[in-house]
Amino acid sequence: MPINKDVDENDARRATTLKRLIRQRLDAGVEDAELLVVDGLKDLKKLDQSGAASPD
Repeated sequence: MPINKDVDENDARRATTLKRLIRQRLDAGVEDAELLVVDGLKDLKKLDQSGAASPD
């Protein structure tokens, strides 16, 4: 559940951002699934807190 209640959990921008982050980490050589999950969760939390993914 997002921290920002105004953000839809299924927001396409959140999914796109997460896919991009994971792709960047994989391209940088990160293959540890746990590290990818932690990085993804941190990024989503940052989005939720900043409101960057909130609907317009």
